[in-house]
Amino acid sequence: MKVSNRICGILVEVTLLLLIVLAALAPLHSAVTRHLPLVQSVNEHSAIVAGDVSGLSVGDQFPLYRFHFGWKTPIGTATIERVESETALIVASPADMRFPLGTHGTIRVASSSAYASIGSTHGLKNGDVLTIFQNGRAIGEVEITDAEANRSKLRTQTNLNEINGLIVSNFSIQTQGAVFNSTLVAAIEIAAIVAALLVYAAVYAIQRRSPFLLFGEWVRSLPLPHRFLWWTINILVGIPFVWFMSNMPLNLVAYVADIVIPSAPHWLSIVRAVEPYLPILWTVLGFFYYGYLLRRRTSPILAFWRTISYKGVGVIKKVTWRRGILMWTLHLLVVYVFARTLIGFLMGDIAAARLIGIPETTEEFFEFSKYALWTLTVAGVLLGYGHSIVSILWGRFIRSIDFTVTGWLTNLFCYPFLAVIIWHMVPSFTGSSPIITDGPLNMLMLSLGLIFNVLYTLSIWNLGTMFDLMVDKGVRTSLFYNVIRHPNYMLEACMFFTIEMIGLTSGIEWAAILMFFFLYWIRSEREDNFMNYSNPDYEPYTRKTPHKFIPGVY
Repeated sequence: MKVSNRICGILVEVTLLLLIVLAALAPLHSAVTRHLPLVQSVNEHSAIVAGDVSGLSVGDQFPLYRFHFGWKTPIGTATIERVESETALIVASPADMRFPLGTHGTIRVASSSAYASIGSTHGLKNGDVLTIFQNGRAIGEVEITDAEANRSKLRTQTNLNEINGLIVSNFSIQTQGAVFNSTLVAAIEIAAIVAALLVYAAVYAIQRRSPFLLFGEWVRSLPLPHRFLWWTINILVGIPFVWFMSNMPLNLVAYVADIVIPSAPHWLSIVRAVEPYLPILWTVLGFFYYGYLLRRRTSPILAFWRTISYKGVGVIKKVTWRRGILMWTLHLLVVYVFARTLIGFLMGDIAAARLIGIPETTEEFFEFSKYALWTLTVAGVLLGYGHSIVSILWGRFIRSIDFTVTGWLTNLFCYPFLAVIIWHMVPSFTGSSPIITDGPLNMLMLSLGLIFNVLYTLSIWNLGTMFDLMVDKGVRTSLFYNVIRHPNYMLEACMFFTIEMIGLTSGIEWAAILMFFFLYWIRSEREDNFMNYSNPDYEPYTRKTPHKFIPGVY
């Protein structure tokens, strides 16, 4: 078992190390990735792209995207047929396209009228509506009022000077090519990946200890100004805390009201009506937060946490038949709420895998693998739920259930029930253009997404029949749970971070994606608190496995 535990530890650490490399190199890779929008359709299989076409030659190929939250893989492959100063003619063979190339043109203003450079020869007719794009983002629509052979007169409410020269398309998402051909950056990426692996292996071989443990010890030994850091951290975290504690209750109340009161307005309408007054609430909560911090010299967040958390350790020593049946009955509600959603996930994952079919491209292989592994993951979760239901037959009882309001909220926010609130509050973590589309970093991103997915699935099956939500069925201390206390949360958050990294176009998307880590951190805090209260074996486990997410560090 020691060898198996060590292997699990190495797998977790190496994937985390490579994720750090991936995240560090992503901005550089994005900076040299060129996005070439389709600005003019020639026919249904060819079009003109515009932008920085330097370095491209006839015969070169690159992926085409209509990039959005629901579809981040290429829709096909384009081949360069002719290159000019700022444009290139591309051809997309139907055999290389999963979706049609579409119809694209440019708006030109003449004689106080707007015209699109596409018309009836491109399949357009009077009454058709086209989407206007500016810098890759849809900013409005125009209607065709007079479709000529190679141009169309447009009706628009937008100022003509504002749309002159912009792109129009019959799709609501801009079609674009993505070109990465920097040999220098590719060499840097390979060198960084290899160097990270070699340094890790060398430190492990020489020191005979985990490099992560050594790094954690080194950081803790630094002579840091602890008081200054304490004040700095508490002042800074007050900003997101005040924001979250203002917005979340408002959205939650509006969402619940929309569900329980049929005549109530849609919850987003309620939120938008109240949002103008939120700055007042931010000011009030900020006054209390920083006033408490200055007056008590203690963290308001920790004080809040102590108020809502369980008190004591190992309160429940023995589970009687009466209590066991009560816990089993209450658990049926947990199963009803969460398991039926997971069954929906299972059906959706199977359908998505079947839709892809036998993978024909690298991207399709990774997409198919993702859904196949998620199917196995959900199956492992349902195994744990099923065991909780049937194990009463041979006297195996759930020790306790976290049926508190905070227990329900911290779990429901990670499921569709309340996750819709979180994803309304934060910006989308998918931008308008892919940032990693080719080269060594693309292969690292795809491979890491698959590896994190495999490890996440294994961590769920590592729990086996002990898996459940909001319940105490015992303490698992082997394999991944010997490395860190919450490997499934850490691995799932890292998996989503890796999968979504291709869409982190700007800083706002990088900030939004951190919500995954925040949600799983909240769940881990609640779970630690509940398990420490419910199970006397959990406190010794936390001493033996002190780190929650990152071995040796945190």
